[in-house]
Amino acid sequence: MRHKVILNALILGTAQLGGKILSLIFLFKFASDIKDIGLYYYTYAYIPFSLFLDLSAFGLIPGVSKYVSCLISKNEFKKVNYLLKVGSYFSLFLGLIFFLLINFFNNSILSISLFEGYTNEQYNIILKNLQLASYSIIIFPLNSFYKGFLQGHLRMLPSATAILLEHISRLLLYLLLIEDININVISLVFKINFLSYSLSTLALLFFILPIFLKPKERFHALSNLYKMAIPFGIVTMFFTFYQLIDSITLASLGLEGNIYTAYMFETIRLIFIPIVFAQGVGGALNPKINSLCNNKKINEASGIAKKLTNLMIYILIPIIMIYRIFDIEIYSYFYQKDDVYYILADVSIMIFFIGFYKTLIGISQGMTKFNYIVIATFLAIIAKIILNILLVPSYSYMGAIIATINSIFICMVVSYYVLFKGGIKIFGANILALLKSFMIIFISLLLTSIFKIAFLLEYDEQLIGYIYFILMFLAIYFLILLFIRFNSYLYQKQRCCHKIE
Repeated sequence: MRHKVILNALILGTAQLGGKILSLIFLFKFASDIKDIGLYYYTYAYIPFSLFLDLSAFGLIPGVSKYVSCLISKNEFKKVNYLLKVGSYFSLFLGLIFFLLINFFNNSILSISLFEGYTNEQYNIILKNLQLASYSIIIFPLNSFYKGFLQGHLRMLPSATAILLEHISRLLLYLLLIEDININVISLVFKINFLSYSLSTLALLFFILPIFLKPKERFHALSNLYKMAIPFGIVTMFFTFYQLIDSITLASLGLEGNIYTAYMFETIRLIFIPIVFAQGVGGALNPKINSLCNNKKINEASGIAKKLTNLMIYILIPIIMIYRIFDIEIYSYFYQKDDVYYILADVSIMIFFIGFYKTLIGISQGMTKFNYIVIATFLAIIAKIILNILLVPSYSYMGAIIATINSIFICMVVSYYVLFKGGIKIFGANILALLKSFMIIFISLLLTSIFKIAFLLEYDEQLIGYIYFILMFLAIYFLILLFIRFNSYLYQKQRCCHKIE
């Protein structure tokens, strides 16, 4: 059973990772095409749009996932079927409400987030893009509801399929429909976003339709659902709130456009490649951990949590090292410029804090004291605002990074406390895994460098040299890790044999 849960988690995590890579390919192509026009035309419309997008599906995926798993664990399948019907209608209603909100208040929204010194022409272009982007909000809550519903059944493949279809269709539509590069390309991109969300939702509907025809039992589905969804929504949107705070505080400083875009858009997109993998793993754990805790199988839940959190540490830490060592190479390769590459090295530290915390959230959602994390999230947002006000004027974007790390650290401490009170004691194992990862990284970098020097590995193409170095580093890292784990397994097996004797 444990291996099946881990496999499901990896399926969803890998799909989200693949989706993020496809999304970045699309964004890099798009950014390269419009670099002479101005990426800010897209960025200043996208940031408030993404906030409303997240608000429209506030806590739906984790909330629905947990609620469905709770009902299934009690064999209340007719209530699950009724929840599907009511939730579908309500999700469409939510999408329409948020679509109207963003269009009625678009002037007020842009007045908060827009840079200073814009012309009327620039404002009208960004306003038009925001209005076009808002159409995607109509379909997004339904898409999220269906993902959560199927994940509650421990069916991760439909969500994985929908995620990949969304990003593949967006990239293909862009390549097929874009002919001339001009300011209208940005508007067309927001139309393509709507089409890709629609195709993704249709794919989910294919898996959902058979359940619509099953017997139903009426009950207070929505009120019970949102008792779970609202706390999850607050917690899972923490980074969206942080980005909004950063957008307002950094824009008020009048930062140069290239620095603002690099921090708020370009480097964040790069570090979210590994983060979405951790998010997918955490999201897939939510229904299973919840089911195990409801059935008092704490030892099994603890074993799964320890295995997955340690795995995320072993994956995220070496990725941070790669981002920091090859910051200029990675940044300049994707954005064809190197004037603000150093921001990527600074931002990369957030890969661990955001990614690992997203995994902790997925586990913590099954705990009875999860509301403590909700309270911690509010405190962390307040801390983020205060720290931004204190640090950003003196340290610019670095002040925002420090504020984010400190705020997330507050939430991580509370998450460990909630897990500990629920009987899942993983903090000690995670600290050991963290120390082990740093030790193996040091040895791996040393051996990789020695190997390169000893065999005089030089390549005509610099990119090939970097790729070989990274692959060699990762291969040595994971081989050492496997060797240590294998020896640990043999030691434990030997101890068991001695006990039997």
